[in-house]
Amino acid sequence: MQWLMSFRVLWGIRKPFHLAPGYFRCQPLSGVGAPRWNDYSVPEEFNFASDVLDYWTQMEKEGKRGPNPALWWVNDQGDELKWSFRELTDLSRRAANVFTQICGLQQGDRLALILPRVPEWWLVTIGCIRAGIIFMPGTIQLKAKDILYRLQVSKAKGIVTTDTLASEVDSLASECPTLKTKLLVSDQSHQGWLDLRSLIKSASPDHTCIKSKTLDPMAIFFTSGTTGFPKMAKHSHGFALRSSFPSSRKLLQLKTSDIFWCLSDTGWILAVLGCLLEPWTAGATLFIHHLPQFDPKVVEQMLFKYPITQCLAVPFVYRMILQHSSTSLRFPTLEHCSAGGEALLPEDQEQWRRQTGLLLYEIYGQSETGVSCGTLRGMKIKPGSMGKGIPPFDVQIIDDKGNSLPFNTEGNIGIRMKPTKPIGLFMGYEDNPVKTAEVECGDFYNSGDRATMDEEGYIWFLGRNDDIINTSGGFVISQDQPAGLTPGVLPYHRSCTMGHVHSLHPAGLMNLTDHLHLLHLASAETCGKCSMSEKGPESGREGNVMAAGLERLFEFCTVNAGLNPPPSVLGLWSDAEAAGAPMRNRDNEPHRGPGMGKGLCGLGQKLQRVEDRFVGK
Repeated sequence: MQWLMSFRVLWGIRKPFHLAPGYFRCQPLSGVGAPRWNDYSVPEEFNFASDVLDYWTQMEKEGKRGPNPALWWVNDQGDELKWSFRELTDLSRRAANVFTQICGLQQGDRLALILPRVPEWWLVTIGCIRAGIIFMPGTIQLKAKDILYRLQVSKAKGIVTTDTLASEVDSLASECPTLKTKLLVSDQSHQGWLDLRSLIKSASPDHTCIKSKTLDPMAIFFTSGTTGFPKMAKHSHGFALRSSFPSSRKLLQLKTSDIFWCLSDTGWILAVLGCLLEPWTAGATLFIHHLPQFDPKVVEQMLFKYPITQCLAVPFVYRMILQHSSTSLRFPTLEHCSAGGEALLPEDQEQWRRQTGLLLYEIYGQSETGVSCGTLRGMKIKPGSMGKGIPPFDVQIIDDKGNSLPFNTEGNIGIRMKPTKPIGLFMGYEDNPVKTAEVECGDFYNSGDRATMDEEGYIWFLGRNDDIINTSGGFVISQDQPAGLTPGVLPYHRSCTMGHVHSLHPAGLMNLTDHLHLLHLASAETCGKCSMSEKGPESGREGNVMAAGLERLFEFCTVNAGLNPPPSVLGLWSDAEAAGAPMRNRDNEPHRGPGMGKGLCGLGQKLQRVEDRFVGK
């Protein structure tokens, strides 16, 4: 990190210091704001780097933005790094020059980005946007086969990662004919890899940002591979533009004086939204803790130590803070909390309110959509609901033919895409027109998530229409997992869950094993050990499972969330007789059906169809 700190000398900035929390809270609004666009009037050209970041750089030069940094990064050792928008502009221009002048990458080329929460992640991302290079984030939990699949299917010309994964990339590079550039973020050199830090340091800060069309491709997010190989959800620069729309600004209502902390893993779309687009569109400060291993005590300490005003995390984070805290949770500067990435339990929502005095607002989205629904700040919260659709998305509950359904009728969550496709919705699954056509349902994009909508427009999540378990990202524990893994509770009909026990998770709370597996379960009359077999495209490590269930193949997918659990794996119970038994919570009461994303909801509702598909009936 010393080289990064040295860049501060270029601007004569002194050693970072802590301003009193009240300083940030009492700053008056200057009245300036990032350029705004109408929800439905889309400019022909847009580039987040030149139209938003460079705007705030100019505001700093003119003294129209306060002294708080754009990026405030800390690590476990207490080291801090603060960058202004001027510094971000300078460094990201250098990064763009590295990609184009040294690596030979051109507009439209694809770059795999597999980094933890280190400052270089932001430089690479913004540098790619400036140069028109399509960046493809990936979680650091990816294994060699995962990386190989991504590099091959995307025809990536470059990759940026750490020394942790460098050897694995080297072992498969010969199978990736398009891969020409390997950039390393490390304090150590590695043969065959370019040192990104030294290259940025020596690169020119003079760079002309491309004039990207709003509908030009900007990023590719790999889906989590619920029912097969991960798909490439391609997004245009309009995905970033949507954060400037008035309706999107109402979600968090960030101000230039806010200190915003998003705890998402850098491999997912929520990180690009919460750790980049949302805070910097508003000119706010983004706070980041390196947090290589999730620790609720560390998160709690940071919320007390730093003047953080807003926080965005998966419900699991809030739940763990509540379970591990023995002191008051009245954080001195925290004003607003949002939860997304998994289902938010009403009881956790209420407990958070009681202990912090703050409401917990839920948001919902997918790799294909970004944030599509949410409870806007200041809007009435209905516990168990994901809130309402956020314009320009027209969110409806539809049937399998694309017809809008009446209120309180179960159907698929759909987003209207005809006659005009809303800005921010994905361009399609790259190189997969068949899968793209499958999610087009009449005039709507069919999310595959089941829900109802009440008379006020609030959406109530029920489950996935494919009934496949998937936790969708770092630190994600689905709403039903704590309940489902509580001994003595049988929450699912003819279902099985397997996972690793981890010390962070009390009372049987577990993580599912990482990545995709097909499990051959023992018969309903047998309870015994069986090995993972027929691994999918993103297989994890070998292990045994205690399984009770039917003689069928099931698909389970998750990401390890960086927890490094022991090799023991537990099976979960099955209730073959309780046909149609409802899901139950930790109090053994029927769930009310709240949810966010693709979690452990609805498994077993259409189990026979899933079983038939796997056994080839």
